[in-house]
Amino acid sequence: MKFRLLALSSLVIAGISACVVPIDTGANAAAMAIEEVDAALYAMRDETALLQAQIDSLALELKKTDSLLRMIANLTGNPIQDPIKLYTPGQIIPPAIPPK
Repeated sequence: MKFRLLALSSLVIAGISACVVPIDTGANAAAMAIEEVDAALYAMRDETALLQAQIDSLALELKKTDSLLRMIANLTGNPIQDPIKLYTPGQIIPPAIPPK
């Protein structure tokens, strides 16, 4: 019984002291900084999505232009050759042999 009374009184004292203790301003500043970082990350994500949409649009326009140029070149009798394949890591590039 005495133990319960002691535990109850310590809980009441802890509750009252928690109400009296001022809020730490350093914790508030840290929370505000985290919120600012969060907002900046969301803005970066939105900007990245916008840039990706623009890149996709430009790639589509490039494909359309390439197809149009190939059709015009074929109509004039000068077909366009496929571009040289780009180097990929691990690929062995043969040495250039000058024509004789």
